[in-house]
Amino acid sequence: MVKEFLDCDVLVNLPIVKNHVGVGMSGNLKNLMGANAGASNQFFHAGSGAKGEYDDVPFLAQCIADLNTLRKPDLCVSDATEFLLTNGPAGPGELRKLDKVVLGADPVAADAYCAPFVNLKAADVLMIVKAVEWGLGRMDVDKLAVEELKV
Repeated sequence: MVKEFLDCDVLVNLPIVKNHVGVGMSGNLKNLMGANAGASNQFFHAGSGAKGEYDDVPFLAQCIADLNTLRKPDLCVSDATEFLLTNGPAGPGELRKLDKVVLGADPVAADAYCAPFVNLKAADVLMIVKAVEWGLGRMDVDKLAVEELKV
């Protein structure tokens, strides 16, 4: 674990929203894996004894939710301007251009709001469901006050 991740005064999480073949999507919750050491990330992806990189999706989703219990971002800035819609996170894949940036203080709500951008429902993204079970945020975005600004 990167020491600065735990010790910083303000944490801004700035993921690019995209498809992720392992857990469905990459956003705020998944982005915190960047604070992990390489060995921890390898363990998270390999799973509980699985042979392939994404053979144990429930394990990876739980690890991501668990990681998010250590430090909640103060601000989440989800970049959905242009992103991978398929074959993410590395591509190549189909690109989608929405020209949207989603801001909020709740990483779960931000990811739940962005899930439809990659053609998913929040309830079908296991790391979001597990994060809700931990009490890390909410996925009922229809009950949130959302304001869209036009430029």
